[in-house]
Amino acid sequence: MSIEITKSQAISVFKALNFNTADKWDAKKLQGKLKKLPTLAEGVKVSAKMKPRIKKLCDLVKKGKKISVVDPATAKSDVKLDKDINKSKAGKKKTKKDQAKKAKKAKTPRYNRISSVVSVLKTRKKITVEELIIAADKDYIANNGSGNPKESQYAVNKVLATLTAWGAVKMDENTVLRAA
Repeated sequence: MSIEITKSQAISVFKALNFNTADKWDAKKLQGKLKKLPTLAEGVKVSAKMKPRIKKLCDLVKKGKKISVVDPATAKSDVKLDKDINKSKAGKKKTKKDQAKKAKKAKTPRYNRISSVVSVLKTRKKITVEELIIAADKDYIANNGSGNPKESQYAVNKVLATLTAWGAVKMDENTVLRAA
């Protein structure tokens, strides 16, 4: 089995390897140079775009595969080489199902203790800190969380510090006043 690439693809490979006269070579010379590609490409820095293509071609030559240079009209696997490179780059193609799962995970907001504190503060204009801790803990339990007053107290303290700094709430001794 031989791999077919177009003359323009072969020329672009050799131009990337700093063979500036590659566009003047005929198909036979390009095919001869492709056989020597692993040694010609050794130690040459190439662009990130061309690196996988050159590596793929070098691997094919090392495996003993014949690479034929053909006209674009007669090339059967012209696109195949690019697809193989893209597959090896990604590891595996992502299906629509995988992409939908990823999108669904990203869109689902997580209900946490901070959400509970904010939810309680939205419903009450005036509340004591102790009542806020208890109400936030109950709200968290109602939203499939586990009850833990110490964690709720920590969340209340963090939320109140932030909202006070923003001016969204005011503290009057042990009472929280929501700014309307």
